[in-house]
Formats: sequence, structure tokens, C-alpha cells
Amino acid sequence: MSSAGFNLVGSLRRRASLVGLATLAGLIFGTVSAKRLPSGIYPDVDFPRIVVVCRVGDLPPEVVQTVATRPLEEAVATVPNLRRLRARTIRGATELSAQFEPGTDMWRTLQLVETHVADARGEVPDTADITVERVTPTALPIVTFNVTGEADPRALRDAAVLVVRPALTRVNGVGSVDVQGGDQREIEVILKPEALAAAHLTPTAIADRLGESELVRAVGRAAAEHQVLTVLAASEPTTPAEIAALPVGTGANGPIPLSTVAEVADGVEDRTVSVSGRGGDVVVVTVSRAPGPARRTSCAAPATWSTGLRARTRCRPACGSRRSTISRS
Repeated sequence: MSSAGFNLVGSLRRRASLVGLATLAGLIFGTVSAKRLPSGIYPDVDFPRIVVVCRVGDLPPEVVQTVATRPLEEAVATVPNLRRLRARTIRGATELSAQFEPGTDMWRTLQLVETHVADARGEVPDTADITVERVTPTALPIVTFNVTGEADPRALRDAAVLVVRPALTRVNGVGSVDVQGGDQREIEVILKPEALAAAHLTPTAIADRLGESELVRAVGRAAAEHQVLTVLAASEPTTPAEIAALPVGTGANGPIPLSTVAEVADGVEDRTVSVSGRGGDVVVVTVSRAPGPARRTSCAAPATWSTGLRARTRCRPACGSRRSTISRS
């Protein structure tokens, strides 16, 4: 060992108290810094990938590929810095996965993709539902709530949509909140073919008359208490009885109400997703975290809304760890 090394070791030995104090200060600083470091199962990663999902009802894959997949592919293919574009078409839906070059500004690219998709909106069916979103670690759910009970599946979904989801969205650190399962309420109009033929009406004419009956129009303004209020004229039916009383045609004895040619009753939309649990029908509420906050912030959410649920509805949180899920898979 050189003389410089002996001098350094000797100098440190002569200042043992200073070396010990510096070591203790380093330990304290490291301990405090470790507690303040952000933690998470997945770090915030900027993936250069964007997904476009288009839903077009129950059309067969061949028709979906013609009316939705091809126009959207042609629109997204012209986005700058596109590296790879893949499409997957199933019955009633298509999914486009766009991979971009590394280092691409994904926020700007997302706006460009949305613009190109909007330009192609006129080439897809009017009833199509198009979603454009980035692929990030926060897209995966971090906690799942099962809403179960002895109530009707429509009531379970109403509790999840009207009570659980609004409360969860107000929790700090929560990103998106999705609801799956249950039944969605709707009012069904079941036509009577014999009565339609006798009244000389067609299903198209009935649908047009019902669409015209839902009218909300501003008819004027009124001043009250130092404010200018808008006066609305509304003729929206809100119950099956009010819908059944709507006139849909004119006969020899005057207006023909809808109840003469059809039955109006409460119903549900056709299910496309069915979720079952130990208690039968289950409505699942999945929560994804917002970019940045830790997962435990979202898992503390039940205390903010549990008192608002109905007495007959049970909501059980399942705060699973993605680390264990990954290790099992």
C-alpha cells in the first residue's frame, strides 16, 4: 500500500469521532428519505401505444371489418411516427392497436389519433361507439367491488352506477371507475301486428311518432328575483302509462293511443356481459388508479360511501395485489 493510503487511513483514525458523526448523519438521512420515496407495484411508464375500440352493435365480423375496421385503419395509418398497426375484429366490435416509435410524445400523438378518428367518423355507422385511449399501467384495475344482494339486478346496477361510482370518483388517487354486470333499465314497446294492420300503421311510423313526442324547447324568458329564468316547454313521458297514452295515429274515432297497438312495460336491455358470484347476479365495480398516487389510497375508499348503500344491498371490496397476480400468472 502506498504512503498516500497510509496517510488517509491514519487521518481517518485520528478523526474517528467526525467519521462516526458523518456515518450516523448518513444513516438518519437515508432512513428519512426511504420513508418519503414513492412506492408502487408498477412505476409510471410511458408506453408508445394507443388503442382504438369501436362497438357497432351485433353486426357479424365480416360486416364490422367493412364498415368499421377498414375506415379506422386507413385513418390511423396516417398518424406520424406510427411503427405498427394491428386490428382485431369480432362480432359487434373491432380493436386497433397502434404502436409508435420510442420517444414519441404520446399526449400529442393521442390528440392526433383522436383527430384522425374524428375525420373518419362519417364513414362508420352513426350508432358506433368509438373509444380512443392510451395504454398505461394505470389502465389495470387495482381494486374491485362486488355489489350483491337480494334486490333485482336492475336495482343492483342502479346502486353501483348512482351511489358507488360517484362516491369512488371523488376519492383522491382514483382514476377511472367502470361498472359491469347487472341489468340496465329500459321501457319496452311490444307491437301487436294485428292491431297495427287494423290501424294502417307501420313500426317505422310508430318509432317516428315516439321520437317526436320527446320535446324540450325553450319558449321564453321570465324575470324573477333579479334573475332571468328560461321557460321550457317539456312533453317528455316518464312512465309506461304516459308512454302508452301517447297518440301515434288518427282513426275514425279520433287519435289512436299507443296502448291500442302495443304493450308498454318496464324491461331491461339485452345482456352482453353477465357476471355471477356466490349470491347469484353480481355487479362489479372496478377502480383504476390515477397516474402517480399509491394503490393504498384507493383501497381506503369504502369508508367514504358505505353508509349510502341500501340496506338490502351488500358491497364487498376486494383489494388485491397485482404483484401476487403477476407471480401466479
